Amino acid sequence: MSSRKSDEDRKIKELINLLEENDILIVTELSRIGRSVINVIDIVNSIVEKKVNLHIIKENMIIEPNNINPFTTFQINIFASFAQLERDLISLRTKEALKDQGIKLGRKKGSLGKSIYDPFKERIQELYELGLSPTKIIKHIGVGIQQSLSNYLLSRNITKKLDI
Repeated sequence: MSSRKSDEDRKIKELINLLEENDILIVTELSRIGRSVINVIDIVNSIVEKKVNLHIIKENMIIEPNNINPFTTFQINIFASFAQLERDLISLRTKEALKDQGIKLGRKKGSLGKSIYDPFKERIQELYELGLSPTKIIKHIGVGIQQSLSNYLLSRNITKKLDI
């Protein structure tokens, strides 16, 4: 599965939890383990802590928990760095090619993306109409920061009802 998917979608934690001491985990390449150098290192460390052997086919590397040395750690860092560089360069070239073809990337101007406040929209509207400030609304719903809620109120045209 693509390493661009989240660890949760790829079920990495579930896999690590299933592994037992002396198991062997085989991966095609180090870049399949994680999305970034830090992510790869964290996952490899979790695997090593469980005393699981890790075989990485493309890099022709076997990581044995009882045989970790500074050179092995250095190799993991180098391979993970190259994998991240390669992904970043592919992404950059793809974006440049699409731009050269006149294809605009990103959301259309003026369109609204998802917000952490969407599940609370009705409650936010209600509290705001009652006269609560964004800071007090955040304390009440337990999510966000004042400036982002203020921006949310503006972008969603949430206003206080005026009694005339």
